[in-house]
Amino acid sequence: MTSNSGSSTMTMNLGTIFYMAPEIIGSGYEIGSSLDVYSYSMIMYELFFEEKPYSPTYSTKMTKFSPNSSLDSSRDSQQFAFSIPLKVLKCERPNIPWNNSQEFEGWIDEFVKPYQSSSSSGGGLNHSGVCSEYIELMQQCWDQVPSNRPNFKEIGQQLNNMLSSL
Repeated sequence: MTSNSGSSTMTMNLGTIFYMAPEIIGSGYEIGSSLDVYSYSMIMYELFFEEKPYSPTYSTKMTKFSPNSSLDSSRDSQQFAFSIPLKVLKCERPNIPWNNSQEFEGWIDEFVKPYQSSSSSGGGLNHSGVCSEYIELMQQCWDQVPSNRPNFKEIGQQLNNMLSSL
């Protein structure tokens, strides 16, 4: 963002509430480029789960192992949106719909493997390994402490490594 005087400044209190990093909301951490990494983690979440982060959901893929975890009929959507900054500041992150490795494997079998590319043989694909690495990277990117988040060069290297392992 550029001011009228032409000087460059950081943006403050702008953006989509679903993607705002804790330091934008007021966690006390210094604002820097790692806030974009946090926002990127929310995009990673949305791409992987095909759900908006923090959104209440009724989809089977998000409630398979915890049927009531994402549902709260007492809130309307506007109240829910305003609760997101508090959740972020309290280190709460979007729902990951499994609780252990057995549930993870079941989730991958049901919601990832059936949709593999028809152009690939599929027999040798490492679904679980790549999905596990992706989720781990996403969680590193949404760390509450900005200095614990990887930078985009590291993220790119990790994603390339995942792609190479397919």
